[in-house]
This record gives sequence, C-alpha cells and structure tokens, in this order.
Amino acid sequence: MATELPPPTSILATTATHLGVPPETPLALVPITGGGSDRCYFRLTGLPADRPAVVVMAYSDARPDNPKFFPATETLAALDVAIPKVIGHDPEMRIAWIEDLGETSLWHLRDDPWEQRAPCYEATLAEVARLHRTAEGTLPANHAAHLMGPFDADLYRWEQAYFFEHLVSGFGGLEPAIVSQLAADPALAELAASLADEPRVLVHRDFQSQNVILCGDGRGSTARRPFLIDYQGMRWGLAEYDLASLIFDPYVTFPAGARDELAHFHYRLLSRQEPFNTFADRLRHCAIQRLMQALGAYANLGINLGKPGFLAHIPAAIDRLLPLCQVEKLHPLGETLAAIRSSID
Repeated sequence: MATELPPPTSILATTATHLGVPPETPLALVPITGGGSDRCYFRLTGLPADRPAVVVMAYSDARPDNPKFFPATETLAALDVAIPKVIGHDPEMRIAWIEDLGETSLWHLRDDPWEQRAPCYEATLAEVARLHRTAEGTLPANHAAHLMGPFDADLYRWEQAYFFEHLVSGFGGLEPAIVSQLAADPALAELAASLADEPRVLVHRDFQSQNVILCGDGRGSTARRPFLIDYQGMRWGLAEYDLASLIFDPYVTFPAGARDELAHFHYRLLSRQEPFNTFADRLRHCAIQRLMQALGAYANLGINLGKPGFLAHIPAAIDRLLPLCQVEKLHPLGETLAAIRSSID
C-alpha cells in the first residue's frame, strides 16, 4: 500500500506526459489549500489558451475512500448528477486530472443576502436529491460493489466515539473515566440504533458548503449550476444526514427561518409519504450525529494533523449542537459541550 503522496516533481512530469503538452510548456502547480483530507489538489497553470482548465489531484492509499473517487464518479455520472469530468487517471502514480470548475463554492456566498443565496441552496438540494431518490438495492451491482460501507449502528457509534476521543478528550481535556462515562450514555446508543433502522438511500457523506462548486450550466451559459465534489465517501445512508450537513454547516450562518425553509424544500423534493414532523425529527437526530462527527474531525485535524485552522470552527459547531441536545434531552452531552464552549470564550 502506498501511503505517501507522489512528490510534486513527479506530479508535474506525469501531468505533462499525460496531457501531451510540448516540453517547453511552462506548466506549474498552484496548491488548492483549506481542505481536511490527505489528498492534494493543484490548479495547473501554463496550459495553452485553447486547452481546458485542469485540476490535478494526487492521493495516497492511506484512506480506503481515496481510490473510491473514481467508481463513485462513474456512479454519479450514470445518475446524471452534476460532477466534474475526470480527464484522466494514472492509478499507478495515484494522480488524476479533473475538469476545473472554478473557485466559487457555496461557501464563497456566505456573506451574500439570503435572497441571493437561497436559490443556490435550493438548486444544490435539487442536485443531491438525485442521490437521495436512489434507494438501497436499486443500483446496478457493478456500481453498488464500489461504495463505502453503509451507515449502520457501528458506523454511527464510531462517529460518536471519534467525537469523544478528539473533541471531548483531546480538545476538552476531560479525564478518561469521565469521557468513557459520557460516551456510554444509553441515549447515544439509542440514537445510533434508531438511525440505523431507517431505510437507506445513496448519500454524499460530506455534503457541506465547500463541496459544492457553482459553475455555468453546460460549461458555457451564464446560469450557475451546483456541481458536487469530494464525493468519494458516498455510501448508503439517510438523506437527512446530507441535509443536516448542509444546513447546520458550521462554516456558514443562516438567517432565522432559513433552515426550516430548506428542510421543507428538501422534504417536498423527496415526495416522502410521511408527515413533515417525522422527517424533521429524523433530520434533528442526523444533525446531532453529523455535528458530533464534524467536531471530532475539527479537533483531530487541528491538534493531531497539523491543520490548526480547523479549531476555529469548533465554537460555531458547538453552538449548532447545543440547542439540539436540549430538544432531545441529551443533558450530559449538552452540559459537557457547554463547559467546553465556555472555556473557549
């Protein structure tokens, strides 16, 4: 297994060969920073003006989802989901060349008035609904075989354990005995079991504002269509998990009523034969689960993986999670979060 990324010189040389550019072409790699994965992305500069813009992705085999990007691309293309085209892939070198859709993500609109952002969010939900209408067991076997393992009780419990290990213990500094007691709360096991019992659909898994690129529809018109990226973790799960990832996203803020507005919009898109209140309850449960996972990730990335910028998102994520804990009467969790939050201020 190759756990190291290819060196930049190899990436550039392989890129020049794969794209068939003349040796004198002044190619250069400009890092795209800010992500939390162990994949590296570069914008390729120096290409002739008549060549399409390219993003170069280099990856290792350290994470099992990294190579899944390529079969996931084929699955999403078959479902007519808007995603970047894969121009080429060298699996031996672990380098891929991907259509460059530009730099404008939903995150970049975070300071725009809501009346301008809302249509972009609705279009994004309409795009991801193409996944969410795909029920477990309905994909062709050659596509289903390449998905990551489904959201089951074990995975939900793993996310919770990840939260306690990295946020509560690593960042919050609580004693191991207290952390173990909090993690053993039967209400959290019940949350995981109840979500695992729900019928599953295809989900993105990391459906947040930075993973939606707004690009000209048809790669030429002035209308902006949302394109999904970083979907290699795609698997069977709950549509509400993806929805919670987007509308409780700690990277952005929403005005009063916007989350409820988007939840109703997504509910109508899915044409569910259940009351909205049932859908809303499941969404709230998924939001608790997702925010615990995100908080664990921020702490792990910031403390252990040399990306301290992610620690700045912890207060916002706790602020999203605390009211949900109050509604669900998760008092030990809520009290712990409140104490960690107060220690940050």
